[in-house]
Amino acid sequence: MKTHYAAAFAIVLGCFACGDDEADNGNGQSGNGNGQSGNGAAELEIIGTYMDQFMTETTFSANGVGAATLVEFSNDDNILFTQNPPDAMFGPNAFSRFVWTEPEADGSFFGCFDVFDGTSLEDARGRPSQADVSDPEGGMSCGGAFSFSDYTPVN
Repeated sequence: MKTHYAAAFAIVLGCFACGDDEADNGNGQSGNGNGQSGNGAAELEIIGTYMDQFMTETTFSANGVGAATLVEFSNDDNILFTQNPPDAMFGPNAFSRFVWTEPEADGSFFGCFDVFDGTSLEDARGRPSQADVSDPEGGMSCGGAFSFSDYTPVN
């Protein structure tokens, strides 16, 4: 049963990891009250290319996650919001919320898209989080249906 959910999560995550790693979002990034917006004073702390336990490579950049555009983030809260491109195979134009644990000394961290089908930024931001970051290795702790991914730096 767990494998079934892991495979489904890998498919969902694949839509975020595919395409250009550097989505062009112009000035479309918005602040979140912490001055951390991807184009302000702070830089996203998890920028880099990572491999997860499903052998999926994902790039987090100042512009986005895979082909999805970075809209807003907070390193203090370990949360980011993205928007899929209009031509995305799954969830065109959908907004997502990604949460992560504090990166380890080697740069690895656990992360999870606990919202991947928001109709707007406000929708993705306003949904109660189902992710249990206190126990990312404890089974289906990312919204009940998925597990956290274990992101390890590629380089």
